[in-house]
Amino acid sequence: LDALLRVGQLRVEPFEVVARPTIAGSPHFQQMTWSALEVTGLAPAGGVDRTGSAPSTACCAFTNVATGGPTTQRNELAVGVLSMRSNDPDVQIAAATGWEQPHVWQDGQSAGNPHSLVWRIVVAPEVVTHTWTHEVPTRGASAILATFRGLDPG
Repeated sequence: LDALLRVGQLRVEPFEVVARPTIAGSPHFQQMTWSALEVTGLAPAGGVDRTGSAPSTACCAFTNVATGGPTTQRNELAVGVLSMRSNDPDVQIAAATGWEQPHVWQDGQSAGNPHSLVWRIVVAPEVVTHTWTHEVPTRGASAILATFRGLDPG
């Protein structure tokens, strides 16, 4: 993965997925927050290495998540997702330095829950952490993080 980034062979291409979740017999629509990221060069089955989660809280202007232990090899892909519930039209989500944020939704007032998808390459074994900054949510924010082993541990 690290080598692909250096030579510019890693790219993100847009695509569309449509979902319309409803409850049978109910006129109310359900909200669903999601992002997608397609990559190559990851280990096949069993490629997830470490995970972490941050429970929902409405207290703070940041959300931090960390893996439960250090990654087991070099060249892993770390991916984090933040989801918020807020009535604010601009929650000002910002990713930590050194992370890419290919998808972010800031508007909690008119449609959908604010959320962010971030990623980075972990070049050496470490406990992976990410901290998003944002406005204090009106109803909570939570996050998850996972690392994925590359085919070539370098």
